[in-house]
Amino acid sequence: MQKEPVWMLLWMPCILQLASAQISGDKVTLHGCIKPKYEYVQKGSNLTLYCTLNETGYIERLGWNLNTGQYISSKINDSSSKISILDLTADTIVVGCSVYLSTRQRIDEVKIQTGDPPETPQNISCIYFHKHNITCSWIHRRDPNIPTTAYLTLPDNTTQNCSAHTESCSFFSGLDLLGLECNITLHLENKLGTATAQFTVNATRIVKMDPPKDLTLLPTKDPSFSISWKRPILSPDELYVKCGLRYRELQDGQWYYIPELQMGIEKEISYILGGLHAHTEYSVSVRCIGSSGQVWWSEWTEEVTGRTEEQAPLDSVELWRVIGTTEGTRLVNLTWKERSGVRSTGITLGYNVLWLPEVRTSDWRNKTTKNNEMTLNITEEAHIISVVHINSAGRSPAAILRIPATWERAREVISSVHISTTASEETTLTWSVIDPRFRRFVLDWCIYSGDGSCNISFQYVENSSQWTIQKGTLELYKRYKISVYPLLEDRAEAPWITYYYIKEGAPLYGPNPKVEDLKETEVTMRWDLLRADESNGFITAFSIVYKPLDGQESVVTVNSDVYEYTLRSLMPDTKYSVYIVANTSGGKTSGNPIHFHTLPESSKYIGVVVGVLGTFLLLVLVLGIVYKHQKEKIKTLVWPIVPDPSYSSISGWPSDWMQVGQFVDPVLTDGTLHSGDLHILHAVYVNDRRHSRELLLPESWGITETSMAESSVQVHYAAADNCSESTTSTLLLQSAASPRAVSACSSPPPPPPSSSSQSAAAKEEPPDLVVFCNEEIAAVHPYLKNSVRTRVVLCL
Repeated sequence: MQKEPVWMLLWMPCILQLASAQISGDKVTLHGCIKPKYEYVQKGSNLTLYCTLNETGYIERLGWNLNTGQYISSKINDSSSKISILDLTADTIVVGCSVYLSTRQRIDEVKIQTGDPPETPQNISCIYFHKHNITCSWIHRRDPNIPTTAYLTLPDNTTQNCSAHTESCSFFSGLDLLGLECNITLHLENKLGTATAQFTVNATRIVKMDPPKDLTLLPTKDPSFSISWKRPILSPDELYVKCGLRYRELQDGQWYYIPELQMGIEKEISYILGGLHAHTEYSVSVRCIGSSGQVWWSEWTEEVTGRTEEQAPLDSVELWRVIGTTEGTRLVNLTWKERSGVRSTGITLGYNVLWLPEVRTSDWRNKTTKNNEMTLNITEEAHIISVVHINSAGRSPAAILRIPATWERAREVISSVHISTTASEETTLTWSVIDPRFRRFVLDWCIYSGDGSCNISFQYVENSSQWTIQKGTLELYKRYKISVYPLLEDRAEAPWITYYYIKEGAPLYGPNPKVEDLKETEVTMRWDLLRADESNGFITAFSIVYKPLDGQESVVTVNSDVYEYTLRSLMPDTKYSVYIVANTSGGKTSGNPIHFHTLPESSKYIGVVVGVLGTFLLLVLVLGIVYKHQKEKIKTLVWPIVPDPSYSSISGWPSDWMQVGQFVDPVLTDGTLHSGDLHILHAVYVNDRRHSRELLLPESWGITETSMAESSVQVHYAAADNCSESTTSTLLLQSAASPRAVSACSSPPPPPPSSSSQSAAAKEEPPDLVVFCNEEIAAVHPYLKNSVRTRVVLCL
């Protein structure tokens, strides 16, 4: 019997659907199919599909539906249409054909997966697990859309199916294959094709042992571990073995390797692992391999952990201080830490702190603490301080620091410091010194808030003039006080101090102004200093922004150290608003605005009047108080008692009232009073306060002692020619108890009176008279205006 062509078999589903076509009245139900029914096609290829209807006459209304890609459709005959899809790149393609009558009728639809045939496997490798099996693996690009199967053809022509989901396969299970060598073929197959590869297996070369057994750690001194392990159970007895060891600190993920430790055919081996850190936990594991050309190491053993023994600290701690002062004493805040890069070698039991005056070493004190800081109260003299770290294994060397006396002057060794921050926010300090002996430095830093408190951190720098502060150590927008101290042995010299921001921003708050001294055309604004923790950067300037409520803004910029400013040229009787802006290199922030109203122009006159009136009232009050307490003195000073010439009795005196002979030396004169001998200009009176005034004449010298004490008498007369030339004589009439008059003139005293008058003179002895010859003074007498020259006699 002749076989039907293959194409007839492809058309059979369509023929069956055509046979089931139904026609009911004017409503037509069409059936058809898409051929061929592909399930997988190769990605990137072209695809041709056909859609056949059950009836003719409707092909013109047939259309194709495609979810992706480019296509070309065409009519084949009255009942068939063709579509060609070009360059299939999508993983899944859905193709359908429909007829559009009164409604859309879906005829058929197909879903096609795209993919690739298997590629030739690469990197084939096999491992012989001794007395277990041979496992081979390979690499090929797995297509997720098309299932791929793999199988091996062994030397005895048997087939070994492999896993459908992994690129590996195992065979010869449970056989001892040492010395065996065989050729094997690997087959890969999917719906689009097949790939094969051949390889050779040498069981002795690819043998892989189990991991070693019974791995143990025993801590020893120095510190180190004694490590031991046993040979793998299923390793061939005749095979020489070498092992590798790896170890790491538990807190560190990095492994350290010792690659080859020859074990030979021994059943057990030990190894001393040294060079470790004291009192540190370590993890160790071991693996082994044949030393006869084998290529596969065993798996690592499970990790075994242990801790090394303790050890006395090898290095001293890093010690630093902050010195404060109180009355008569000083507070020294000590802080210390382990040296950078030095690990703990044991369990810390504490720190012993010892301090003593530098000149009185016997006066020492010490104290033990478990903290890393301590505050000491010491005197103003120099002190030596040491700190010793103590653990269960011993004591560390002492860290020594000298605290200078308060009167000592530190040397300035650091000449300059440069500080910068990179884009990655790492801050680098570089400094220069004038003395090359200084190769050790301490850097301390803290967030500076401006109130004096500073929680410092510090770092020692050895043999370098540069240090980098890693990112994250310093906070953004915080002002840091950074100090660099040079150290020589245990002495710290004068630091270089700077303030720094690694990044500046706008201030948190703006200044709030206050109005003071408000006037007609000016006003004084004051504002407070921004704290360091509010400024977020160094203030570069303040901007004062002001304006009338209905006017334009004006701006005045002042320096960062100005906190008071007077706005001038304002309009009187006007309401203004003002606010102040604080500026940094990272931004600016405005304070809260305030309002003020300038005074009217007339207000200044009121102020002047009020000021003058107040001053006048105060002066009157003061003068009243003074006058009340010093009334008599003020009356004497302002209104002195002056004799009135209109009441003078000189006109009633006798014409011979003056005894000329008493004033003229008889030796130097001829007895006649000449005009050049004596010029009497005027006379004054004894006791001006009496109504009957007595002439100051020899006859009237009999006045009582009491009356003489109550009066002052001035006698003005012309000088006698026998006194020194151009002199003025002053006669002081003293009381009767005074010594006799002494003449300053060179002329002898006048002759004594006659005996007839001696008794009267004894009763009325004139007061003592003292004559002083001084410089001649020309004066106009206030009462006798025609006098030219006067002599003054002051009678007390």
